[in-house]
Amino acid sequence: VHFILTGDQIGPVTKERLEALKSLLSLHRGKVPAFLHLSRRQGEQKRETVLALPEELKVNPSPSLVREVDHLFGSAVTIVVM
Repeated sequence: VHFILTGDQIGPVTKERLEALKSLLSLHRGKVPAFLHLSRRQGEQKRETVLALPEELKVNPSPSLVREVDHLFGSAVTIVVM
């Protein structure tokens, strides 16, 4: 499961939002690895950092997880790849 956080799309990625994301992922524990993509524009270039989240944040990619994470960030940020 990939969470694509693009600053110009969702606004600032704050510590509070990341802690809320961690809490949501903990509520939806499973066996599927999760990845956090942090993207931003720097002039004409797009910069992206991809973080593989730790084992304890593996998730069950349910529709409710997608809905809750997307709601947290106010945009469709979740991509489930099976």
